[in-house]
Amino acid sequence: MGINWGWRPPLTKELFEPKVMGPDKGLFNDRRRNVEESLSHYPRARSLRGDIALRLSDSEGDRAAETLEQVLMSFRDGSRNRFRRFQQVPFFLRELLGEVSAKFIKNGVNSGENFDVLLDNLLEAFDEVLFVTLNYDLFLEKAIETVANSVPGAREALGMGWYIQDPHWKLVKLHGSVDWVRAFTPPASILGDLPSDNVRGTALEVLDKLFIDEVDLGEIELVLKWDRWRNGAKFLYPAIAVPVDDARQSSICPREHEQAAEQFLTDCENYLFLGTRGKDNDLVQLLSKSGACRVVGIVAQGEEDCKETQSNLQEALDFSSGPQIYYSSGFTGFVRDGGLADFLEASHRTGLT
Repeated sequence: MGINWGWRPPLTKELFEPKVMGPDKGLFNDRRRNVEESLSHYPRARSLRGDIALRLSDSEGDRAAETLEQVLMSFRDGSRNRFRRFQQVPFFLRELLGEVSAKFIKNGVNSGENFDVLLDNLLEAFDEVLFVTLNYDLFLEKAIETVANSVPGAREALGMGWYIQDPHWKLVKLHGSVDWVRAFTPPASILGDLPSDNVRGTALEVLDKLFIDEVDLGEIELVLKWDRWRNGAKFLYPAIAVPVDDARQSSICPREHEQAAEQFLTDCENYLFLGTRGKDNDLVQLLSKSGACRVVGIVAQGEEDCKETQSNLQEALDFSSGPQIYYSSGFTGFVRDGGLADFLEASHRTGLT
């Protein structure tokens, strides 16, 4: 199994960075080139980049530079022209993370051996495991299909029910997924003489003539492939949450999935957080449904990041009733250097999220 680092999942801040490449940039060049290729397919989304770069770096006096989440929210809530451009952002994110899901691992079916080790140990140690992720990619799905011996074709057969039907594990994706869509039917006057093909250009041409509102979109569906654009007269809009700094943003997740998570959390005593700062409002709201908190493991790059995660989550979780275990050497160190074994020993075979 080999990792193609040129398709490493990008950080949020890297999504709209200016195009800067040089002969000595190595893998950075590869990653930027892949982001550029996906972004080039969505010209209105790409046209936002200049404004985004300026506002991320601009600060005068007491005014701090804005975050990407704040800038994207201003486009979403701005003029009709800005919103038209913003509408292409979910398509860009879906394509980029869909390609990452398929190409980050050259010769394997999931996100690498460390991911396999993590899932194998968790599913072996606990009677029931709840995985909650804010990511759009398919690494967890592919790892579960392999490690949990999910029946081949089960996700296609069960659709959205696949994520919560197993008594041993559940997967809740609060911000959606690259292979989730919501259908909308454009007026016949907009379709006109457009070809009835399943191509990007036709979908974007239709999108250009519309202002998609929540009420226009159907229920979330699983399509398994990120490059599905339409189903007959219906067009398919990505069911993923664009990162915006807005407490009003609701999760893009079926209510049945959220309910399954809430029911699990009522009795959950042990928690493991990987790669999150605990700032996401959807995650904090979900965790506020938790019961007693006995053991908490936080995995991050550095002890300060671990402490920041705990600080951000302590309004939702009561950290006072048990040990808080920091693993500051990152995910690989946690899995390979004994952190995972220590966490499992401390947890004593109880529920986990």
